[in-house]
Amino acid sequence: MAESRNWAGLPNDPLRCISDRLNDAIDFMSFRAVCRPWRKAIQRKAHGRFRPWILKSDGVGVDGNVVFHRVSSDKLVKMHIPTLKGRRTRLAGFGAGHLIAIDADDKLSAMLVNPLLPAGSTALPRLPEWCDGGRTYGFATDPEMTGDEDVFIVIYNWWPFALDRMDVAMWRCGSDAGWATIPAERFWPRMPLLRSRLAKHGPMGLQLEEDVVGMAWVPGMANAQLMEHKGMVRFLVRQEDDGLPFPWPRVTFALRYMVGDNWEAVD
Repeated sequence: MAESRNWAGLPNDPLRCISDRLNDAIDFMSFRAVCRPWRKAIQRKAHGRFRPWILKSDGVGVDGNVVFHRVSSDKLVKMHIPTLKGRRTRLAGFGAGHLIAIDADDKLSAMLVNPLLPAGSTALPRLPEWCDGGRTYGFATDPEMTGDEDVFIVIYNWWPFALDRMDVAMWRCGSDAGWATIPAERFWPRMPLLRSRLAKHGPMGLQLEEDVVGMAWVPGMANAQLMEHKGMVRFLVRQEDDGLPFPWPRVTFALRYMVGDNWEAVD
């Protein structure tokens, strides 16, 4: 009798009726996690009853319990995640229904964890060496929001006293390749394009393209780029001021007739 039951084939109307009557967030998520048809049957507006959730702390003890603050009801929700049990973990970010967990004793070891599935974890490629200093954060892109076919993991580091510019690392979920590393100042304004290029060319192909993009048109001046302006060749100059109060650097752009000693600006 039990073998003849097609739970995944239940009509959408009764599934929505049941989900609308679930007032406990854990019950709602458990219902949603049963199978893909049940998850698709729930209307997006139904999730708003339980949002937003905020991590109470990014530290997870060896018990594997994660505590969230549910703002809508002002209650704390404790979830046990078996994958995290037995290790000290820091939750560096989240997205697409997953948590990014970094080993507190090995800052280059990380995993992507689905808190609703007991075995729902994916080991991430070994993080870049620069993640061993400072404090690492990240997020996972959601295909429902980005329109991409893939989920991408983005890792970045924040170190307030660093003298060098920061890098950002990105990995496509399911890829056998490692991380692609891009300078932060070029990553954030071009992230959608970089996701597309990573999916198409892989990390090595992406970084080769970025090396070309980052070449200085003017020898010794990586911040000056040639461009056409009103029929004339001009220099677009990127200027940074690290002497101002945090947050820094303050970045401005100026159009110049030439570079060097004469910095006459274009009107």
